Amino acid sequence: MHSSVGDAVCSLGMCMLLACGPQRYAVRSPFEPDARAWAAAHAGAPQASALIDDARVLALGEAAHGARDVFLARAELTQQLIEAGWARALVLEASAWDTCPLDRWVRRQGGDLHRALAELPGLYGHDDSAAFFRWLRGHNAGKREAEQVGIFGMDAQSASACGAIDTSSCPGRATRCAQAQALERAPNLGETYFGRDEIMAGNVLEIAAATAGGVIVWVHAGHASRSAPLLFNDRWSQTAPMGWFLARALGPAYRPMTVTFREGTVAVQALRGGLIWPHFGEFTTVRLEAVPEATLEGLVKTSEQPVLLDLRALPPLEPSTAWFATPRFTRSLGAAEHPKMVERSTVMRGWARYVLREAFDFVLVLPTTRPLDLWLATPRKPKENSK
Repeated sequence: MHSSVGDAVCSLGMCMLLACGPQRYAVRSPFEPDARAWAAAHAGAPQASALIDDARVLALGEAAHGARDVFLARAELTQQLIEAGWARALVLEASAWDTCPLDRWVRRQGGDLHRALAELPGLYGHDDSAAFFRWLRGHNAGKREAEQVGIFGMDAQSASACGAIDTSSCPGRATRCAQAQALERAPNLGETYFGRDEIMAGNVLEIAAATAGGVIVWVHAGHASRSAPLLFNDRWSQTAPMGWFLARALGPAYRPMTVTFREGTVAVQALRGGLIWPHFGEFTTVRLEAVPEATLEGLVKTSEQPVLLDLRALPPLEPSTAWFATPRFTRSLGAAEHPKMVERSTVMRGWARYVLREAFDFVLVLPTTRPLDLWLATPRKPKENSK
């Protein structure tokens, strides 16, 4: 039984600071043994072909931006889908003007790979990222432009950088700049966050409409989700994620996925100072211990291999399905975090609560992860609400 004081504190939004994380609130369910048995029986190795069927847009969400093995798993699935001829566009959680130099490079139109990645917002400046985009450049070699896989940005941040890019060299720049400037003028953080996800969804739909093939989106799982996370008073968050808008527009042709891990080490940009208005510090690594059993990751804690679950295959009216149809914790770390806080499973920071079968079609759980080995010691600062 949770204390009334503890519940009240959590409902007041102090979850980042006090004991409102999965060690306290990940309640064991009577349906957990059934869910664990279902997961063991239906777990499969990551195969990209199982993800698409009649999909139009596949969002490969990552539970943490700074997890190396999450990046590698997502890159491998993307490579499989490109080699199979399904994917024609790769959309990044970055603005259109930031991805233009990378798109030109993978299409062999000039530029420098290291500079394109190092200047890209988010955690793309590392050797694993460079290896993937070198492979993509090789894949595009000798193909007609319509057959090449392009790189696109769908985010609307970094409005101050708009003027540095030539409009003629960056399709969609003017529209994206106007979006970013509108967000910067938003009167409050909540409006900015809600508006950002709706804008990202609209841009993905625009890219998909102009693409003769499938679209893969690399984004944080919190944006990919079809439904908002639950707060600790069991009310839905009022900020609809990008995936909600895409699912409304595309129906089952939109496929969201989260790629997560049980334990390991991730890279984050340290937040220093207070919780409300922190300042951005250096990049560091954070060690995350094994997850509690009542979480999504804890459900497959005995597997030493990556586990892919297709939640669409859950049987109706079965106890196993009931576990996935009630709120469960899963990892959710941003690019910038308070290191000491995310190390603890007793605090909310580093976690999200979802009704998993509503939020995602697929979950891929890795046994462990290593941190990204980032090139830049002083990266461009992300927005405080950026996932």
